[in-house]
Amino acid sequence: MSRVTAVLRGFGAILVSAIISTIGFVLLGVFLPVWAMILIYGRQNLQDAPAHGGVIFLATVPIAGALALCGFLVLRPRVYRRLSRYRGD
Repeated sequence: MSRVTAVLRGFGAILVSAIISTIGFVLLGVFLPVWAMILIYGRQNLQDAPAHGGVIFLATVPIAGALALCGFLVLRPRVYRRLSRYRGD
């Protein structure tokens, strides 16, 4: 395997892992808490509330960020191995 191919596969693995982790971060850290608050309190009550659930975001965003970082670190070598399986030479 040439060095250029290995570097390209590495960058590809990093890019794919970063995209998946970012999507997971946004879903778990932002959309899921908002959807849960809308489901529990209703859309109008949530919009009228002061801070719109800002306290919940203080807890969920860092937790989702830590989970996304762990997911990125786990996914990166797995995606690289998956890309290495297919020899395009």
